[in-house]
Amino acid sequence: MIDAILCLLFLVVATERITEIIVASKLFEPVRLCVKRWAYPLDVMPNDGYYQHFKIMVDYLMTCGYCVSVWVGYAASLYCPIFFGHRLLNWIIMGAVIHGLSNLYHVSFELIKRGRVHTYDIAYRRERDGE
Repeated sequence: MIDAILCLLFLVVATERITEIIVASKLFEPVRLCVKRWAYPLDVMPNDGYYQHFKIMVDYLMTCGYCVSVWVGYAASLYCPIFFGHRLLNWIIMGAVIHGLSNLYHVSFELIKRGRVHTYDIAYRRERDGE
């Protein structure tokens, strides 16, 4: 059981990190820019059709961390140990759990990084004999 919980925690962290790579990293920036150029071409007037709406949604998906983490969480849940009896039920539930926990981890990390949560460095000093 401990192995399954550790696996779940690793999948949560991996989901958050993969989501950040897709949404915010320099590595995926060319992909995001390519999708943006495809969705909003400079030389063509956008129309109001379903295809244009689809292109806008794909662009939104590439820049929305919450959206990307859903799909990454469900992909990660394929590797999750079976907590529930049925494989499909396990995939549905664990995908949502991994997505939710990865977002919770991300928000906590961002609050600490931006200084909204006060952290303190603890200075450890060993007392020397006789001082």
